[in-house]
Amino acid sequence: MATSTEQMDRLIQGLDTMAEQMDFRPMLQSIREVLIANGIDADRLQIPMTKILGFRHPTLWGVILTWHRQRGFADTDLMTHDQALANGLPADGPIRATQLFNGEPRNPFAFILGDRDWLYQSDLDDPEYDFDLFEKMRADGFRHYACFRLKMPATEIPAVVSIASKDRFPDDLRSRLESLRGLLGLTCYAACRTSQAHKIAVSYVGRTTGPKVLDGHMVRGSSQTVRAGVMFCDVRGFTALSQRVGAQIIPIMNQLFEVIGEEAERRGGEILKFIGDAMLLIFPLEEQTKAEVARAMLDTVREALPRVAGVAQSTGHAVSAGFGCHIGDVIYGNIGTPERLDFTVMGSCVNLASRLESLCKPLEADAVFSESVQAHCPELAPAGSHQLKGIDEPVAVWILPT
Repeated sequence: MATSTEQMDRLIQGLDTMAEQMDFRPMLQSIREVLIANGIDADRLQIPMTKILGFRHPTLWGVILTWHRQRGFADTDLMTHDQALANGLPADGPIRATQLFNGEPRNPFAFILGDRDWLYQSDLDDPEYDFDLFEKMRADGFRHYACFRLKMPATEIPAVVSIASKDRFPDDLRSRLESLRGLLGLTCYAACRTSQAHKIAVSYVGRTTGPKVLDGHMVRGSSQTVRAGVMFCDVRGFTALSQRVGAQIIPIMNQLFEVIGEEAERRGGEILKFIGDAMLLIFPLEEQTKAEVARAMLDTVREALPRVAGVAQSTGHAVSAGFGCHIGDVIYGNIGTPERLDFTVMGSCVNLASRLESLCKPLEADAVFSESVQAHCPELAPAGSHQLKGIDEPVAVWILPT
């Protein structure tokens, strides 16, 4: 049997790999190795991490993380919040034993949640309750099943682990697991919180900026000058639409932002922030040349416009989008108060992208580009020079060819 130090080392290594790759599988593998070191060699190991079991994620309701000796991690299942809602699953809150009992238990977890015993075992050849899950397990050749509850720190919501084997588990399974519950509970807690922090940082701050915050680049006033393409996008028709539909404006805006964001991210762009009915995107010149960024911005606009029109058609609301695109130096930094900080980009490049977008309406154009973009996209059509607010000299602009 492995020592406590060796077990902790295995679990920490799995968590480190998980954090580096943002993949739960190394964590599950490290838990499996610790179980094996304690004489518990399961053929199937599953950890359901769901919203009702304390999993908090901006896009996922849950991850049913499963390892199978023959299929590896192929049975792992991800469920979004929308999918959970469509399946009638509880939206939030800790699971209660009363939710799982209605005369008869609905699944094995009913025996270990709430104030019940932390361990449940079943001989699959002669189970007291023959759940649908057990029928599937027998078809896989499993003969013994167990699930157990783990106490996680700083929360009353437990983690749950289930194991199954083609051979019987040791007779002293309870005592072997008892000595591991503390370590495994800490591991599941760290995995959930690491994933939550990473995904929240990426979702709310951005794919590039979020990891910078987690790595400690969060000092107020810190900044750097970077070269990037800046795209300012504004939803037109928003004010009138919001007056008509009220709170229903949110799902419509989400659809619009989603299609635009997908096209930008596909080409190396990143949504930096949402500003009411507008969004600010950047295309860093770290891994792309200026010509590649210019083309990426133009292609994003071209591909996003018909998808925006599709959202308007599917929702039945006359909404559209205008784009302003420019490439230049931006000040990329951390600003705000001591209590509330924000990573953002500032400078004349950002201002010009915003002003270019404001020309869409008077020019009756879907997108307006600066010379920095047109220099690498000669197919753009000239649209004259214009005096823009806050900019001393008239600016030559280009639009999509008709």
